[in-house]
Amino acid sequence: MSYILDALNKSEEEKKQHRTPGLNTIHQKPNNRTPGKRLWMIVASAVVILNLLGLIIWFVFLAEAPKTTAAKIDPLPTTQPVIGQTPPNNNRALSREPRAARPEPALIGSNPSRPVRERPAAQPDPFQASLSRQVKQEISAIRFSSHIFANDASLRMVVINGQSLREGNRFGSGLLLKNITEEGVVVAYQNNEVPISVLSQWADD
Repeated sequence: MSYILDALNKSEEEKKQHRTPGLNTIHQKPNNRTPGKRLWMIVASAVVILNLLGLIIWFVFLAEAPKTTAAKIDPLPTTQPVIGQTPPNNNRALSREPRAARPEPALIGSNPSRPVRERPAAQPDPFQASLSRQVKQEISAIRFSSHIFANDASLRMVVINGQSLREGNRFGSGLLLKNITEEGVVVAYQNNEVPISVLSQWADD
């Protein structure tokens, strides 16, 4: 009997398979999806997920950033400059010193100013011992108003009693201006030579 039932079942199944579909039959759609489309969908979904994660992380950091910057640092109190008395200017103090303290340069000219030294007292000159009284008086009356000495003899000159003289000139009653020295002159009369200092016989203004 089992063989007969099996044979009947097989015949029924074969009939069902060869039966044309009716209105009540359910049609299944063939699976037309290819592997390439599935890969594209996977990649697209991964990109969307990564974008969502990036947005979440960005919002988290953006929410925390204001908290850190919100803490303001109190500015240090500015110290006002203390206005006090200005220290005395040493330069002004120095400039107020009397100008007389500064040494003035000595002026060298043909007409030197009156010497500071006092004229020494007249002492007997051994060079004038053999001279006559008249010649001695004439020599003692000599007054210098200018005295120029130079290494070059042609540049040397003196003014005696208002008369300009050079070496070799005669003046007075036969007096000879023999030499012009740094300190004065040497006057000769006959065979006698008498040195005369400019400072001792400088003319008073």
